[in-house]
Parts: sequence; C-alpha cells; structure tokens
Amino acid sequence: MPEVDTLLLTKAIFLKMYFGGYNVHYMRMVHIAGLLHELTLLSHNHGNWSLFSAE
Repeated sequence: MPEVDTLLLTKAIFLKMYFGGYNVHYMRMVHIAGLLHELTLLSHNHGNWSLFSAE
C-alpha cells in the first residue's frame, strides 16, 4: 500500500497508544509487542554475549 507510511518503532510509539472502546481487545497483544521490542533492543549481540534471549 503505497499511501501508507511506515513508522520507526520506538518505545514512545508504544506508550502513546490509547486503548478504549473498540480497540481495547488489542491491548494485551500490543503490550507483548512492546515488551518484545524492548528485549530485542537489549539483546543486540556484540561479540559472543547476549543480555536477554526471548525464544
């Protein structure tokens, strides 16, 4: 869809989301997505160590 812009995911994007009314059912999945996003930021491998592994 060329009309839709892509967003760079940041922690602020997840914090700005509002849940109420019709989209409250998506809250748990968005929170899990935010947690996984934070884990991937903390687990970037430099050398042979990893801080977290979400597998």
